[in-house]
Amino acid sequence: MSTSTAKISSFTIHDVRFPTSLSGDGTDAMNTECDYSSAYIVLHTEPPLKDDSGRVLEGHGMTFTIGRGNDIVCAAIRTLADRLLIGRDTEELFSDMGKTYYLLTGDPQLRWIGPEKGVIALATAACINALFDLFAKTRSKPLWKLITDMKPEELVKLIPFKYIDDFITPQEALDWLREKEGNKKRREERVKEVGYPAYTTSVGWLGYSDEKVVRLTKEAIRDGFTHFKLKVGSDPESDKTRIGLVKSVISDPRNFPENYVKPDPSTTRGKNADPNTGCVLMVDANQVWSVNQAIDYMREHIVPLSPWFIEEPTAPDDVLGHAAIRRALKAGTPVVGVASGEHAHNRMLFKQMLQSGSLDVVQIDACRMGGLNEVLAVLLMAAKAGVPVCPHAGGVGLCELVVHLSLIDFLAVSGPSILESETGGLKIPNVLEYVDHLHEHFVYPVEISERGTYEKNPSGSMIGLRGAIGRARDDVEMKHKLRQACNWAEPNKILSSINFTELVDLLCQTHAQCRTVRSNARQLRSYQSESPRTHSELVSFLVQLNQLKRQRSQLHAEHKVESTHKHKRKQQMTSAEKKGKDLPLQGLTQDGWSNEEEATTTCACGAVQMVVPLKAPGLVNTFVCHCADCRKVSASMFATNLTTLDSHTRFTRGEENLTIFAQSHTTTTGRKMTNAFCRTCGTIMYRFGEVAPGTRFMRGGPIDDHTLHDTILKPQVELFAEHRTAWVTPVEGSEQAHGMGTFGG
Repeated sequence: MSTSTAKISSFTIHDVRFPTSLSGDGTDAMNTECDYSSAYIVLHTEPPLKDDSGRVLEGHGMTFTIGRGNDIVCAAIRTLADRLLIGRDTEELFSDMGKTYYLLTGDPQLRWIGPEKGVIALATAACINALFDLFAKTRSKPLWKLITDMKPEELVKLIPFKYIDDFITPQEALDWLREKEGNKKRREERVKEVGYPAYTTSVGWLGYSDEKVVRLTKEAIRDGFTHFKLKVGSDPESDKTRIGLVKSVISDPRNFPENYVKPDPSTTRGKNADPNTGCVLMVDANQVWSVNQAIDYMREHIVPLSPWFIEEPTAPDDVLGHAAIRRALKAGTPVVGVASGEHAHNRMLFKQMLQSGSLDVVQIDACRMGGLNEVLAVLLMAAKAGVPVCPHAGGVGLCELVVHLSLIDFLAVSGPSILESETGGLKIPNVLEYVDHLHEHFVYPVEISERGTYEKNPSGSMIGLRGAIGRARDDVEMKHKLRQACNWAEPNKILSSINFTELVDLLCQTHAQCRTVRSNARQLRSYQSESPRTHSELVSFLVQLNQLKRQRSQLHAEHKVESTHKHKRKQQMTSAEKKGKDLPLQGLTQDGWSNEEEATTTCACGAVQMVVPLKAPGLVNTFVCHCADCRKVSASMFATNLTTLDSHTRFTRGEENLTIFAQSHTTTTGRKMTNAFCRTCGTIMYRFGEVAPGTRFMRGGPIDDHTLHDTILKPQVELFAEHRTAWVTPVEGSEQAHGMGTFGG
């Protein structure tokens, strides 16, 4: 234990990002491209605080984002820490962490950009998490143990009752905590014996194929899970198919070990558990519906499939909307509950949710509100309302953090005063989310037992990142170059400016989820950067990344638009039949198609049709061009293109109907370029030239399946962005290149 006097002397901040969008992890109906990220702070003291073994203690804190905007949160953390923490005595802060909470949330100018919500609240969470981590380490205890060892009077001092004392007063909270003191020691012994019950979300991301959903569900059963959550809301047919697949697995006793024992009925009461196995299904819409849409969608498509609850069915701060949805679902059969809280930004919103009867399940988040102090307030309000707390824990580091919150809830706040049984698991309805992603990057990753339960923790809050990872993710410029290298056909032109060793480290770390890529990346470490073989291997590796990225995009596209494709084509055929003479050669223009590998591109009159690839290596890249030549040739202010290999592009008809127009030198670059038009209708089909021999720049407009432009064929880069017309909006997420950028070599 270290309680010596020290001051917070400095801090370091890390913008930590993992490209989970490449594998589809984390995808849902609202968040279609998630790069799990952490705005991460480490607090340092002077003199350095040390534990009994002489190890220097630091305070690690974080909040969670899904990519873009992580730097904004880092900036807010930096402002808070610099203004409000530097120079503060640690023991003075620890002696009254309730006062410390108000210190961090009460700056008269910074609170204006909240107050107590949004980016500033996320930053507050990171700072308070870091302080509690250091506090726990100085006492040589896990965070949950630090809190649950406190007397009720000490616990009440941590809680910000301002704005919520109309729901629960400090005296009510004190009385409640005192009542829970009696059997707390036995509850602690029991949870150490059997672990804390968990559920898995890793089986049901929208970006996963049906085969992967089934495989992961069977693996989760073998890992001891009995509660399973899936993402829904993108498409009703896809939702029903995926839910049906999971239900078929979890309701079949043949998929369970011989020694499997059904969960105690007291833990699944009211959850629509499967009668054969006792397993429970939950679904999560991630805010995609309006209130009326949620009610209609649930009644028609989801309620008949009997999940326990629907999570975030509408906007997360629509209190009355959640209440209306809950009332509507309570009137149905079977009864499906409503869960929310992942994006509830402060204790006041939870107060209103509970007062209005909006929730069957409260879902706190370790980083969304202003840290542990606010979480404790919500735990007490939920306990008073008799609503179970099942925290949100998807994302990097959240599982490591939130297990402490669930243990605090069980031991100090909501756990039964009398343990009904000394056999089996905990007899509580609460379950804690577990997502099996990125734990390998933490010094003390959470562990799940063979019973599907969280195991005990070391000191602190468990969110210490391995040092090399934090440093690697700081280099935003390297990530930008990596993205370029993955997107373009000739990555060697970019790699020459990147430190080889650092790049390989980054690749190994960010793609640790993929065994094939991880294996190849590790092999690269055995080579020297100047070796030709190393360079060739690295280029091959980057091509693999490109393929993975496109496969992930295609999988998500299938889930999102698969059912709408047929509907749209049917509408197009019906429209064509009605229009008749308005569509020249209508029989030819209506035979376009697309699948996972290829798609057709057809001129306006239908005389010329080609097939283009949708995956690497045939599909090299996609881009928008604003050069003067593209404007002239396409008679528009810009041109959309996809670069394809000649060897992977073919005609189905009409090659003889093309007119070729060759330019000896283009206006913008002075290079040779040849353009291929349909001689009947004038549609430009493609261009080719000396810039990239062996490839064609296919025009995006003639692609028959226009939905591809929002997914696989979304432009990765804009060339000659400096010439873009003022009223044309940049493509979100694309590289903005000056001139030809790296493409021009």
